[in-house]
Amino acid sequence: MFSHGLRKIVARAASFAFALCLMQAAASAASLTWYYSATLDDGGSVTGQFNYDADLANNQLSAYSISVTDQAFGNFTYNPGNSGLTIATLTEFIFSENGANRGYTIFLGSQLTDAGGTATTTSSSNDYLNPNIHFATSQSLSTTAPTPEPGTIVLTLTAGAVVFFNRRRLISPKRF
Repeated sequence: MFSHGLRKIVARAASFAFALCLMQAAASAASLTWYYSATLDDGGSVTGQFNYDADLANNQLSAYSISVTDQAFGNFTYNPGNSGLTIATLTEFIFSENGANRGYTIFLGSQLTDAGGTATTTSSSNDYLNPNIHFATSQSLSTTAPTPEPGTIVLTLTAGAVVFFNRRRLISPKRF
């Protein structure tokens, strides 16, 4: 069998691995990718996605890519490299092309969460200098709840079991 000192080292290493697994699981659950699609009243369409973290102070929206095919304003993809994002309220996201008058606004029926699911939305595509605004006639915004990778689950459970059994042995070691 293992010596008491070796069991202590194994227990500490397993405790450390268990803590790392828990931190990794918590970090991966922080931000969800939401998928958006809409049909505009002029026959155009909108598709895209963005990452949203409801746990951050300003409910950060990041890594966005929203592609608009608008009959009147032309095609454009809003992303961090060519456009700005304003979170006017926790239920209103405004994407605007850098150096231009073009924008796309998504209005949410309620604030997004980290739990996943679907959200009701209304939206519009507009040119700020042009009175034409194209509203979405049908749209969807959805995501799935984060699921840990099977390897993370197995590693976490294994490390937890090692910690549990070694702690019991360290508390009352057998004497021969």
